[in-house]
Amino acid sequence: MIARIWSAHAGAPAAEAYAAYFRRSVLPALARIPGHRGAMVLRGAAGAPSVRVVTFWDSLEAIAAGRFSGGDREAFRPLIENLLNHDPFLVLADYADYVACQERVSAVWKDPAGWTRMSILNTARSGKFSSDRAIREYCERIWNLQPVRIAVR
Repeated sequence: MIARIWSAHAGAPAAEAYAAYFRRSVLPALARIPGHRGAMVLRGAAGAPSVRVVTFWDSLEAIAAGRFSGGDREAFRPLIENLLNHDPFLVLADYADYVACQERVSAVWKDPAGWTRMSILNTARSGKFSSDRAIREYCERIWNLQPVRIAVR
């Protein structure tokens, strides 16, 4: 799946007007395009003057069909062939699981209370996986480096 993101900054009334226009006019037109998988209109914090639109598209099919290269089906052919026939970095190895997970994320996003709960729990449980700890362990266990103390005035 490919997510295309478009952002705009406008006064709060204009941002709300665009969000309504998108839902009323743009979204039905997008739904008629082959490969379109959905869209979200995101707003900033209450009253924030911004709109972010995320549209979702079938990935390989959209790329192969030339949707992202002005209709040129040859532009990304080497990329598609590499992914389907070689895939040395295993990009597609868990792609189906990735798409399924993204669909669950989209479903939870539609439930603000559930999204908030999951976000808080995720943050609370992330302490063990901090970047500071990871860098410290790499220095000690892999690079065999010792910290250097620097006096700060």
